[in-house]
Amino acid sequence: MTIRDVLEPIEEESYLTSDALYTTIIGNLDETFIGRKYYDDRGRTTFGTAADDESTVSF
Repeated sequence: MTIRDVLEPIEEESYLTSDALYTTIIGNLDETFIGRKYYDDRGRTTFGTAADDESTVSF
């Protein structure tokens, strides 16, 4: 996929900063460019369940 492919559907013709351009590119990539989806290297992630007991939280 080229940068042109990513930016073509977007109506913006110019960007004020390189950070704005970068954010637009990254934000418009499809999910095949995401590594391990929902991966969290900071510990276990639970979706749709009650929060863990604070006694199990490790810092």
